[in-house]
Amino acid sequence: MIKIFFIFLVIGNLFYKCSQVIDYKKYVISNVSSSVIDTLKFPTSGMINEVELMIKGKINGIAVIKIENGNERYKDITLKGRIDTLYRTEWYEPAIIFKYEPLSEIVGDSLVIFYRFR
Repeated sequence: MIKIFFIFLVIGNLFYKCSQVIDYKKYVISNVSSSVIDTLKFPTSGMINEVELMIKGKINGIAVIKIENGNERYKDITLKGRIDTLYRTEWYEPAIIFKYEPLSEIVGDSLVIFYRFR
């Protein structure tokens, strides 16, 4: 009985996590050896009060993502190796600027930024 409960708990948790990624938009940085400056946009008809970014991927080297934090200030997130980072902050606009900068020679796959505004 406990095994069956555990199996349903694991399956339920898996479905819950998968359903959470669905409402994210996706931005791919396919060339991790070059700098990128871009804006993540989300058309919405409602009130925005939060932005959430999940940064996933793998790079062989060191890089930084600078995420706009208001008034031209940026939050720096250092990236190295396998990346699975969540950044969440209070936000009231339907767009946010980010800068990706390699700090060393980078050989690797790609980075994906899943983002949503709430």
